[in-house]
Formats: sequence, C-alpha cells, structure tokens
Amino acid sequence: MQHDADQDSRATGQRRIGIKALLLRTFLPAVAILALLLAVLVYQWLHAIILQQFDERLIAVSAISGAMVDPSDHDRLIAMAQAGGDPAVIEASDLYRRNVDPMRQIRTALGLTYLYTQVQGRPEEVVYILDSGDGEDHSPIGSADRLPAETMAGLRAVQQDGSLYISGVQYQDQWGLLKTAAAPLYRADGQIGGTAGADVNVSVLRVATQTILFQSALIGMASIMLCLLATFYIMRRVARPMERLTQEALRLATGDYRPPAEFRAAREVSALRDSLAQMAQHGRQDQQQAMMDRADHRVRQSEQHLCRAHAAVVAPILLVTTATRDVMWLPTGAEAAPYGLAAQLEARAIARLAAKMAGNDPLIDAAELLVNGDHGALLSLWHDEQKLSLSGSVPLMLMMAGKPVWLMPGDSIAIIGDARDIRYRGDVLPWAGAW
Repeated sequence: MQHDADQDSRATGQRRIGIKALLLRTFLPAVAILALLLAVLVYQWLHAIILQQFDERLIAVSAISGAMVDPSDHDRLIAMAQAGGDPAVIEASDLYRRNVDPMRQIRTALGLTYLYTQVQGRPEEVVYILDSGDGEDHSPIGSADRLPAETMAGLRAVQQDGSLYISGVQYQDQWGLLKTAAAPLYRADGQIGGTAGADVNVSVLRVATQTILFQSALIGMASIMLCLLATFYIMRRVARPMERLTQEALRLATGDYRPPAEFRAAREVSALRDSLAQMAQHGRQDQQQAMMDRADHRVRQSEQHLCRAHAAVVAPILLVTTATRDVMWLPTGAEAAPYGLAAQLEARAIARLAAKMAGNDPLIDAAELLVNGDHGALLSLWHDEQKLSLSGSVPLMLMMAGKPVWLMPGDSIAIIGDARDIRYRGDVLPWAGAW
C-alpha cells in the first residue's frame, strides 16, 4: 500500500509539471551539451589548423633559409668555429653578417622565435653556426647544445636522406617549450653538411590558442542563443496550443459543453481540438436529452396523478378567440397533484376571466398579464402564421401529427399537420375552429 501511495504521489508530482517547464527541462540540458560539444569541436578544429599553419610556416622558412645560405661561406664559418676562433670577431665579419642578416629579417617578419643553422657535433649534440637571435636568445658561433633524443633523430634523418623534419611541442632545458622544423643545408661539394632550423616558442602558440578559444566560446554562446530561440519557438508553437487545449478540456470536464475556441496549432493538436469539439457536442446533446427525460418523467408522473385524481377534472380553457389568434390556458403540474384544490380554483378563475374577456378588447390585449402562471400556461395559436407560441414558466409536450413536440417558454413553432389534432395529455385541444 505504501508503495502504491509513493507511486501515486510521484505521478501527481509529474502531472503538476507544466508543459513549458517540461520542455525547458528537456531542451536546456540538450542545448548546453550541444553547445559544449560544438565549442569543443570548433576548438579542436581551429587548433589543428593553427598547428598545421605553424608546421607549414616552419618547414617553409627552414627550407628557404637553408637555400639562402651560401654553401662556401657556411663551410668557411664551420672551419672557423672548429678552429676555435673568437665568436665575436667571426660574427662581426662580413662573411657571417651577409648570411645571417637575411635570416634575421625573415625571423622578425614572420614572428619566429629562433632561426639558425647547425651541424652535428658530438653524439646527441649540435653546434650552432649562424643564429639570427639577439641578446640572451643568441647562440654564438661554435656553441654546442644538447637536444632531445627525438629531435636528434629527426636531424640525423634530414642529413641522411635530405627530408624535412617537424617536431611536436617539446621541452628543451635551455629554451623551454618549442616546436622545431629542420631542412637540409648543403656544403660546397653538394653534400648535406648540416641543417637549417626554425623554432617557435609555445607562448606564440598559446596566444593563437587563446584567440581560437575565445572564438570557440563565442561560437558556443551563439549556438546556445540559437538553440534557445529554437526552444522558445517550439514552446510557442507546441506548448501554448497544448495549454490552451488543456484549459478547454478542463472546462469541458466541468460540464461546460461550449465548443472549443479556434486557434492556430499543429496538425496533431488541431486533431485533439476537433475531438474535444465532438465530445462537447455529444455532451451538449446528452445534457439536452437528460433535460427532456426529466421533463418527460414529470409528464408521466402528472399523468399518473391524473389517473388517481378525483372526479374534479381541470381541462384546458379557451381563453381568447380573435381573428388573428386563439389563446388557450393549459393546466400544468409537476410532482404534486396538478388537479388539486389550488389548480381547480385557478381553473375556475380562468373560466370566469374567459367569460369576461368575450368581446372586451382591452382585456384581450392584457390576457397574458392577467393570467397567473403558477398552475397553468398560455398557448397561443396564430391563424395566419400557422404557429404556436407558449407563455409561462415550464415547457409543455404536445402531440402534433402523432409526434411529441416540446415547446419551451417564449418559443414559437410551426404547426405540424392539422391544428385540430393537437393533443395535450391525451386530450385534443378545443380550439375555436373559426380560422
């Protein structure tokens, strides 16, 4: 029992969630996840493009630098470095400057960190010859440097087969995080005698990465805004019609059988609205049928009372007869005996009133005002229009052409068949017949 109660409480809690809240709870997490995935994909894509651009730039610069260096000059500079000459004197010479100045211009223009030439020294070491750097970033001619094993393997491959080498982001003890490219550097005899290298510091990559990260964030925010707009559009097209339809269904459940109002909605919602309209129509018909059944029940009870009534019978009284209409007083009754003392007294009063009205036009015109409708109703037969009209407080059932016809107070209906055959509670109404 407790388990069923918990299930009922959970079901009730779920029903209390509005369709707008349900859509928001469904779409907003999906929007956030979609935007995050889109931002991550865009970031990875742009980051890969940036790395590829740096790779292409480093390879192109190292290859061009290697081609720009004069092989004979470079061979002489290597010999000077190996002979132990003074680096300051060598670097001040025209031999060194005419080869390193173009490299400095290229490095500055392209925003590279290092641009240099190097030859193989002792195992796992290189010896710098030309270096376009300045200040602390400058490596004097003849200075040795120990590089990571992966980089040394790449440099050896360049010198062996003349291929191009590009490394990933690597950490070097002296220079930090670098991305390195190397191209073959030829000697005067046409053999590969060293490599031309180009490096970019990871800080440059970080700046570019921060830029694309900001772009990715903007793309993510834009995607979130677009998804939110799409969500609100869906809520407008789906949630509002569904809420309107829910209100119409609740109104119908209270017994208000007016048809649902027309509103723009999706095809499925429109189909539900049409179903509610059909239900409202059936409910209205059932309501009318129930009212007619209750009235018919009262009539049958009245007939039963009539069968049990005493000899004093209250019959319909022709109250007014004119050239245009006949007005007849009909006795009415519900649960109580319709032909009791009060009904008999009213019938006698109506009979006397009918006698006084004969030929008295002012009284004829005020007939409806003079008659009390507590135990009777006035039924008017209009000669020219061939119709009946009812004044009173309760509906009457007449038999015309053998068919039951309900007449509501204040209503007018056309006569079916012959007016001389209109019956009320089994008796033919005694119209004047002059018409």
